[in-house]
Amino acid sequence: MKNWHSTWFQFGQRVRLCQNPAKSTTRTTRRFQTRMWIHLLHILEEAAAFREIPWRNCYATLPRDNNKARRDRRATQDVIFQTLSCFCLAGIILLGLFHPLPAFSKEASDSQIAVELEDVDIRDFVRWCAEITGQTIVVHPQVSGKVTVISGKQISSEEAYQVFLATLQVHGFTVIRSDDVLKVIPSAQAKENEIPLLEGDSSAQSEDIVVKILSVSSIPAREVVELLKPISSATAYLAAYAPTNALIVADRRSKVLQLEKIIGRIDQAAEIEVQIIPLVFANADEVSATIRELIGSAKQQGNGPEFRLSVDRRSNSILVSGDAMTKAQVRDLVNQMDKPVKGTGNTSVIRLQYAEAGKLVPILETVSGSIQRGEKDQRLANVDIKISAHEPLNSLIITAPPSVMETMRAVIQELDARRAQVLVEAIIVEVSEDLSKDLGVEWQTNLETDDAVFGSVSLLPNAISDTINISGGAASGGAGLSLGYFRNGSLRAMIRALEGSSEANILSTPSIVALDNEEAKILVGSNVPFVTGSLQRAGDENPFQTIQRQDIGVTLNIRPRINNRNSLTLDISQKVESIGQSSVQTADIITNKRELSTRVLIENDDVLVLGGLIRDEVMETVSKVPFLGDIPVIGRAFRSTSNSMVKRNLMVFIHPLILPDRASGVAISNERYNEIRDQQLRFRNRVETFLLPDALPILPELKSNTVDAPVEP
Repeated sequence: MKNWHSTWFQFGQRVRLCQNPAKSTTRTTRRFQTRMWIHLLHILEEAAAFREIPWRNCYATLPRDNNKARRDRRATQDVIFQTLSCFCLAGIILLGLFHPLPAFSKEASDSQIAVELEDVDIRDFVRWCAEITGQTIVVHPQVSGKVTVISGKQISSEEAYQVFLATLQVHGFTVIRSDDVLKVIPSAQAKENEIPLLEGDSSAQSEDIVVKILSVSSIPAREVVELLKPISSATAYLAAYAPTNALIVADRRSKVLQLEKIIGRIDQAAEIEVQIIPLVFANADEVSATIRELIGSAKQQGNGPEFRLSVDRRSNSILVSGDAMTKAQVRDLVNQMDKPVKGTGNTSVIRLQYAEAGKLVPILETVSGSIQRGEKDQRLANVDIKISAHEPLNSLIITAPPSVMETMRAVIQELDARRAQVLVEAIIVEVSEDLSKDLGVEWQTNLETDDAVFGSVSLLPNAISDTINISGGAASGGAGLSLGYFRNGSLRAMIRALEGSSEANILSTPSIVALDNEEAKILVGSNVPFVTGSLQRAGDENPFQTIQRQDIGVTLNIRPRINNRNSLTLDISQKVESIGQSSVQTADIITNKRELSTRVLIENDDVLVLGGLIRDEVMETVSKVPFLGDIPVIGRAFRSTSNSMVKRNLMVFIHPLILPDRASGVAISNERYNEIRDQQLRFRNRVETFLLPDALPILPELKSNTVDAPVEP
């Protein structure tokens, strides 16, 4: 046990030192003040212990069994203890009045504090901070230990709070601010508590745990997380939010601000310098793959600067970005590889599906010439481009640089497309003058719709008075071509109606399918020989004659062209020829010819009517008495002959139908196939009582909607 006399002596010495400013500085005074408080406590402890000391050494002469002596000794101890207590109390009062202890008093915010704590319990340290700052602090049960804080200078209360936070952080604890309450908890449990969000000018201290959302614009947030994890504290929380490319950071405020500065430095849009290297002879894809394999593997092994390669197939160019050395290296490699190849390196054979190779050659030659004239690179402008067609395989053989070859392929792909087809049905009929007066087109305009024309064909006499008769002018002796059309009509119903009339002569009902913008021709007639010259020698009864044959009959040439709005432009050429009978003495055959040529615009699935081709026909009628009129010479008395002039009007009905794909063509074929089969069945039902059923052939029934799968009935 320490001698209380020496303790009291040290206390007195330090009190005198503190009371003498000339002998001590402010820093020394503050340090001694703290130590004097400790010595005062030691004196009180010694005084309390002194009261219990046996006084056998001081009063050895007193007998032990003397009760009076014991009472006197006890009274002496009480007097000494009370005296020491009074001195200590007076010293404490004087020291508190003139030199209060900073570590255990609450000062104004502008006061200065000298902190020097050695092995102080951390809870006492928290209590000291609460007195200094005036904050309410809650301590977690797991917070324990000793702290040592030595300040080399006087600090303010605000700086003392920062010292408090730093001391806790060193010992693995942190402070969470919740409203007006501070919570001291282990740092590992900080994420489980309600952490304030750092926004704008926050009042959070540098060591406070905060959460902040950082926006990243030029770099993926997940890459930033991997970059910052090694330099973040062990208890920090980093997460990336991909939808907004944001970063969530939870750590001490000072650390969060540091990470924010780092992100601001690295999150900058890099100025990418891209160099475009055009190729003339080599293929850009192949050259790019080779360069990427060579330089890319070397960069990976040597950890060199990153570079990127991209290909523009349209211009056959390579785009490279990276450092100047890498770009120069890539350009050197491209120049070495972009050289003409001997042989067939730049020759391609392109097989066509729908277009004709011979027709595409002049088009492609024009395109290639235009490309070369507009090319700035003289190497490409001087290259010889060859294009030829191979008719048996319907293929194109092209020799050209890769850039021109790509353009050629794009043009060929657009031109080699499947074209739509047009089904053209026609009725070529001659009608008499009387029937032509009754046959017309009812052409009406519905004013409630825009440019909508409706019509139908009438075979009834005394039709609507407003009807425009397309053959009226010609029947009355006029000349010229009349035209009309009607919608939603049935061409086959019209054929059946005309077949039942004796005043109509159906010359032909052709039906043909033509490609879009391709001419189709229909000819129904005879090949008639014409004498073009003769040579007769003297004494030769049979002269030598030269003969030329010509087609005489009904000819229809038509070229359909499909427009954008489901309409067609038809180039029509119609010619009807026949051998005439004339009383005029001629050296050869006389032919009658009626011809029209026109271009019309018609909607899909409408019926076009052409008329006005009139000819006069002489009809000879013989009336006789049966049997008697056939007797030679005498029979003339029993028969009579009369001639009459009949006007014949040639009318042409044309019905175009667009077949855009294979399905529509198959549907039309199936429809025609079933019509023929139905006619065969009806005819067999009428005559099967007179003939054997097997004597009439019947087409097999279609299995499905395809024309190539018939089955036997």
